[in-house]
Amino acid sequence: MNAYTFWKELDRLSEGLLTTAAVPRVDVAETKARYEVVAELPGIGKDNVTVEVKDGVLELKASLPESKAEPEGAETQWIVRERRATTYQRSFRLPQDVDGDAIEASFRDGLLVLTLPKKEEAKPRLVTIKAA
Repeated sequence: MNAYTFWKELDRLSEGLLTTAAVPRVDVAETKARYEVVAELPGIGKDNVTVEVKDGVLELKASLPESKAEPEGAETQWIVRERRATTYQRSFRLPQDVDGDAIEASFRDGLLVLTLPKKEEAKPRLVTIKAA
């Protein structure tokens, strides 16, 4: 068995193992005014990322489509091809002090940065008592 046949067989046997959904790694920080979530999404473009807030849950999804590129040169063939189409998904239950309508997102160099501002504390107010 030559090297090409060996790697091709290994590739065929691992076909379904490398195509499952992945959970992106994140860092979460807190300040007095906000939370910040940074998610690693390597190789993914901004257009393949979605962030949704629904019923107190922040959900991020991203997809990396499989490359259709062929190796350069007419006589070149793949020996190992491990980079597959991948779907990333992660959900977070938002703390009650997050202002879900004010969440902001930015994306650069494979890092999704979510800024989750905290709600302003409810200020005490005096309740007027009316005569009955």
